[in-house]
Amino acid sequence: MKQKFTPYIYILFLILFFNHCHGQKIELNISSIDSTSTWFLQNIHYQKRHFTEKSIFTTLDSIRSEIEKSGFLNHSIDSLIKTDSSYTAYFNLRNQIQNIRIYFDKKEINQYQLSTNSKNATSNYFEVQPSKLTNTLHQITNSLEKEGKSFSEVSLKNITIKNDTLIESHLFIKKSTARKIDKVILNGYSNFPKTFLIHKLGIEKNTVFSKQKIDKASSAINFIPFVSETKPPEVLFTKDSTIVYLNLKKENANKFDGLIGFTSNETGKGLSLNGYLDLSLNNLFNSGENLNLIWKNNGNNRQVFNLDISLPFAFNSKLSPYLALNIYKQDSSFVNTLFKFALPYQIDNRNSIGLLLQSESSLNLLSYINSNIEDYSNLFLGLNYNYSIPLNHNIFKSKFKFIIEGLAGRRNGITKDNQIKIHLKSNFLWSLNQKNYIFIQNQSSLINSKNLYNNELFRIGGSNSIRGFDEESVFASSYSTLNLEYRYSTNNSSYLYSITDLGYINYNKVTSQLYALGLGYAFTSKLGFINLSYAIGGNSNQAIELNNSRFHLKIINFF
Repeated sequence: MKQKFTPYIYILFLILFFNHCHGQKIELNISSIDSTSTWFLQNIHYQKRHFTEKSIFTTLDSIRSEIEKSGFLNHSIDSLIKTDSSYTAYFNLRNQIQNIRIYFDKKEINQYQLSTNSKNATSNYFEVQPSKLTNTLHQITNSLEKEGKSFSEVSLKNITIKNDTLIESHLFIKKSTARKIDKVILNGYSNFPKTFLIHKLGIEKNTVFSKQKIDKASSAINFIPFVSETKPPEVLFTKDSTIVYLNLKKENANKFDGLIGFTSNETGKGLSLNGYLDLSLNNLFNSGENLNLIWKNNGNNRQVFNLDISLPFAFNSKLSPYLALNIYKQDSSFVNTLFKFALPYQIDNRNSIGLLLQSESSLNLLSYINSNIEDYSNLFLGLNYNYSIPLNHNIFKSKFKFIIEGLAGRRNGITKDNQIKIHLKSNFLWSLNQKNYIFIQNQSSLINSKNLYNNELFRIGGSNSIRGFDEESVFASSYSTLNLEYRYSTNNSSYLYSITDLGYINYNKVTSQLYALGLGYAFTSKLGFINLSYAIGGNSNQAIELNNSRFHLKIINFF
């Protein structure tokens, strides 16, 4: 029996022994005989507790690097005192170098390539603080890298001490041969639009190669909805060629949301088609094209038909033509038909500016007069500007967006009038932390005209403008809405949000205020992206009441 338990006793002893050894911590302290130096050392952040001597000496190397960056280039460790549970390193900092004067050859580098951190620059030297030396050399390297000279070497030579606060040196540059992109290979999605490769990713054959360009392209891929990266880009360097490999996967970016039904006509004879359809087709032909179709019919009051199509980077240019057709019928009052053509020019991945052409006609369906609804047609020309900052997030895709349109034209009808239209939309997502966000959005529009018909007014209300109201049920000659949401991300694919909507409208020179309060929940599921919201609306003439509440449901299915 005694021998039977002996191995277990040894095992228990070994476990306790190794746990003791592993749990024994060694503390590292740094100090100096000089009180001024001690104060400086106390402001250095470093790891104090260690389990091995190797970790201690690694930390000491990091501390010495920080000391050198502060200009104490001649410092030393005078002593290292060891006890059972601690190490204490005593530093002698000596004099502090304030500036490093770097001489350079004007044939090798120009002043535009010099760092903004430099000072006292002349035609053959510049000065930099020791703490900024590393960044300065990196910036010079990066400027060479942008020229395609990715394997260039930058260093300092002939270092001499001029005095107690100044060091002189010479900048040595070993430039490599400038490299160009000789070939681009698309792994996984060989039909990726070549126009997007050039104008969106910025990668084109026979252009200068740089790591920064490849990194930007990799980042830009994250914001193209119909493609994703399977792994980061790869580059093959040979003696006389540079080949870039992009590892891509085509994604389903088509969207569908719809519900169709039938109801009896008011006359009791026959059936009427009602419901809604929201369809978006993206990149079906591998050219990055986008087609959107929206149809809404609530039975008797309103019917909406919207169709638009865009072709990014048409004819391998930075122009992206956009066409839109909108038909709106208001019960038995009027029918509006709007045609819009835009030709935006992409300045870069965030900015675009373009020309606008817009024409609208309206038909009065009423037989009686004094309704302020008349037949008319108009033609407008204008400009638009779009600035956006995308966000690489599972649900939140935009950090900031700003869109403005200005149009000038003439309305023809019973009365003719010159008109100006201005549209503004802007939103911003403020990230408080990984869980909490604030979303704020403003939409404003204005028609400047001597007189307006009811059938040419703006129509707002609903989930896309101010919630708690029926879709396009509020008419205005000018308006401004503010949407404020507090969003709490429950996980990577869902979030809860509050609804605070405010609106200012002007109608027939009478102003009023709209407001709505509510809650919502958005999440992804097997059905797609689902957004549920409940909002109660009110206005300056009517307090918020439960019978004015609206429930909004949006289901977006990707295919």
